[in-house]
Amino acid sequence: MNTFVLSFNPFDSLISSEQVNEIVRSHREVEQWYFPFAGTCIFKSSKSVALLAPSFRALLNGAPFLLSEISPQSTGGAQDQYVWDWLNTSQLPRLPSKN
Repeated sequence: MNTFVLSFNPFDSLISSEQVNEIVRSHREVEQWYFPFAGTCIFKSSKSVALLAPSFRALLNGAPFLLSEISPQSTGGAQDQYVWDWLNTSQLPRLPSKN
């Protein structure tokens, strides 16, 4: 499965963050997703960026965005360990339970 980062302007007047979230969640080619912070979505798909970009272009109503395929092994930053585990294995994380 391929990993992608979708970046968009959450303050753009053409489309809201809630609309982008719904587009990602209902996109038939998106299998798993994670919204780490405003304007950014990380998702998994078996399709290529060349096949995904046109569908996002159509769905985002002309709002500017950037879609990039990433290699999880060469990605860094500060996230909880379960996020890194998901990125590297494509297995949905088991969230810590509250006791």
